[in-house]
Amino acid sequence: MKLIKGEFVWFDIPVKNLIKSKNFYSKLLGWKFQPMGEEYLMIKAGKELIGGLRIREGKAVMGETPVMYFAVPKLSLSTVIAKKLGATLIGKRVDIPDGMGCFQLLRDHDKNLFGIWSHE
Repeated sequence: MKLIKGEFVWFDIPVKNLIKSKNFYSKLLGWKFQPMGEEYLMIKAGKELIGGLRIREGKAVMGETPVMYFAVPKLSLSTVIAKKLGATLIGKRVDIPDGMGCFQLLRDHDKNLFGIWSHE
């Protein structure tokens, strides 16, 4: 799949209880789910994987909301550019198994949390 720079590609919803949230979203939106480890469920809409439910650690805190991911051609280069523009890296680069891609979480200058995603 060819990605377009800046294209919305994924989202994560932080949840306290995977089973309860899975039931809620499947009944409300018709989503199907595919496990990826014990603390993450990938969301399917039709045949497409579109996002995920992830276990939230501890109490909900301000700013811990669904995370949107945007495509970039090269994660390493885009991370350097983001830092030069004033972004703060959150955690380390994450490589998804089976060649699915990689991502980096960041906060912009207004403290908005988002991710950049690449097939790099």
